[in-house]
Amino acid sequence: MLFVVAYLAIVAAGISGTLFSAYLPVIVRDLTGAIDRQSIASVGSSAGAAFLFGWSIGAILLGAVGDRIGRKMAFFTSVMVCTIGIVTTAWAPSVGMLIVIRFITGAGAGSSLLLGAVMVSEAWGKDGRAWMMGILANAFPVGLIVSGAIGNFIDDWRTAYQIGGSTMLLGLAVLFV
Repeated sequence: MLFVVAYLAIVAAGISGTLFSAYLPVIVRDLTGAIDRQSIASVGSSAGAAFLFGWSIGAILLGAVGDRIGRKMAFFTSVMVCTIGIVTTAWAPSVGMLIVIRFITGAGAGSSLLLGAVMVSEAWGKDGRAWMMGILANAFPVGLIVSGAIGNFIDDWRTAYQIGGSTMLLGLAVLFV
């Protein structure tokens, strides 16, 4: 069960990282009114950098928190931070707020990836651990594929991000598993 929850949390991190790219031109148009390449590139690179910076900070901080308060609560926190970031993106009123939200989402995604992998690695016996970690490492790209499917079937980016909030159920699964 731990493996399944960790796998799904890492898939959710992949969704949080890639869903933005699927809707970038529409997001820029809605938040700035511009549809030119320069505006899209500017917002995309700023928000992308914020996500990756949040990813690294979140992995370091929540990884350390996991060592102090326990991995379960740190993992729960990381999943909830990622989920809250996904849902909050749907209501971003400006590019500046979007960038802040992308940072927060990245912090949750990065720490989910780290803590999920560490917990599975520690819980799994030596037999098969490498296989399980290899499968787990491919969960993030599954999130990329899911993001593409969401982008293909849902036109409105705000609706897509609200649906992304369904990953909140993973937070509850972390507490019980």
